[in-house]
Amino acid sequence: MTSTNSLIQGKYVIGKHSVVGDPRRKWEDRVYTGEIIRADGESLLVGMVADGVGSADFGSRGAQLAIDTTVRSLERSQGVDIPRILETAIEAANRAVYNENTQHEGDGLTTLVVAIIYKDRCYVGNVGDSRVYWVQAGGKGKLLQLTRDHSYYNVYGGDPNGDDAGIVVNAIGKKADVQVDLGFYLKGDDVEQAYKLGITGLPIKAGDTILLCSDGLIKTNIQHERYIEDAEIVNALQTEYMSDRAAIKMVSTVEGRRPDDNVSVVTLQALSKQIVQEMNARNRRSEQAKLLKNVGIGVASGLMLFLAVFLFYKISQISPGTTVTQVVTATPFPTVPAGFLFVAQLPEGASAQVTSPNGNITPLTLGQIPAAPGTQIDVSSGVISIGLPDGSAIYLAEGTSLKFLSIIDPNSSNKETVLSLNKGAVMVKVISGSIVVQAFDGVIARVSGSIMGVQLGDNHYVDCYEGHCGISGNIATPIDPMDGDRRYLAVSANQLFTSSIPDRCQAWESLLGPIFDQLGIQECLIPPTPTLIPTPTTDLNVIQATPTKKGH
Repeated sequence: MTSTNSLIQGKYVIGKHSVVGDPRRKWEDRVYTGEIIRADGESLLVGMVADGVGSADFGSRGAQLAIDTTVRSLERSQGVDIPRILETAIEAANRAVYNENTQHEGDGLTTLVVAIIYKDRCYVGNVGDSRVYWVQAGGKGKLLQLTRDHSYYNVYGGDPNGDDAGIVVNAIGKKADVQVDLGFYLKGDDVEQAYKLGITGLPIKAGDTILLCSDGLIKTNIQHERYIEDAEIVNALQTEYMSDRAAIKMVSTVEGRRPDDNVSVVTLQALSKQIVQEMNARNRRSEQAKLLKNVGIGVASGLMLFLAVFLFYKISQISPGTTVTQVVTATPFPTVPAGFLFVAQLPEGASAQVTSPNGNITPLTLGQIPAAPGTQIDVSSGVISIGLPDGSAIYLAEGTSLKFLSIIDPNSSNKETVLSLNKGAVMVKVISGSIVVQAFDGVIARVSGSIMGVQLGDNHYVDCYEGHCGISGNIATPIDPMDGDRRYLAVSANQLFTSSIPDRCQAWESLLGPIFDQLGIQECLIPPTPTLIPTPTTDLNVIQATPTKKGH
């Protein structure tokens, strides 16, 4: 649960998520969330979405420049006239992008929509067709659009179904001056009435959410079907209260339905202890409804469950000394095309960078990112979760550096992902195929079927929690499969040592935090019952290995 200390001003949770959506397109959306503390000590809670367009990289550069300029202007602002402060900041963003285009003969344009919550009132500035919505408290399930798209039809009229109806006629960077729309269009297209509502500000109560998005979230496919329905958007906002989670849920839903555009979302949620309790209760009711629905599928399901319990009972009766390990069912990340990865978790304060095969270095961002053999990820802080094209998961601990030597392609014969681990620790959760982790000194670990962790240091640890694992490479005696007492091994001085299960569980919990707990590994949830055995006369914890000659 979100702690009170993690809430901004003791009541707000902010979230953001942005992905390329269609891999044939460039990623030109940019998002921002943050609390800006001005020189006078006043706090502005800010969310922004910019949807860039232009040749080369001018669209993405324009979107980022617009956001950066707006932030700087808000940081320097004074006074309590938030609508005027907002208007000034967006005008400054427009001049910056326009000047950039003029100096470099560029054609970068961008939409820009900004929401500010100041003293529990929301104010909005808009240029283009990115949007701001308001979802009211109380579970009413209604998505209210606050902004008006600056399309040809909305501004000039004409045929709403005409070819030009949806063309954006007001954009950042198009002209030296820009018209900033401060209105709330809750009562239709009356501009004057909308302006009056906008400069007054919208009172925000516990349970309210302000949602900003690029048009990629609300587009339709060729069958004129929405990629995400209003009810799905509202559900995400009324069931997720952790930072970024509602945004990720919405964007991932759209991404899984193959959109034709970038998709970006920013959320500003007002919470209270009671609201969080209501969200949890709503989630429980939803889960109970799903359970009842599943129970009603038919007698066959019940019979299968009965048989499974019966077989488990029989097996335990026949082999009372055998430990039965529960296999964790993996929940895959959203499907991504071959040649891409899905960054599912990038916590607040986390820092990581991606080095492409050609040497370009960029910050790691949430959502879908391109990847190819040779792509390297370095994690400076935080724990990062990454999904593969088949839904398998890779969890990188703080201080980890790894390179993708190959990436599984479910549509080809390549059913294996190979990772080169330079330092740190990585845990993998396999959905299909296998994952190979190569240490810098030639030790190789492989898993298929479920979960394995590899940690480098003075000793290398290979922990096989589920599935079929093996260890080979620069050791004299390969172990495949790793089973029985040899599922948890340490490699040191060319020898393999068995490790303590509780110690390894504790080590991974320390490395991965809540992520490790969410994996639900049975051995780590239930302490193993100690078995009394005679004290051995020799050290049975050491598996002797003949030293490997140099160069082999």
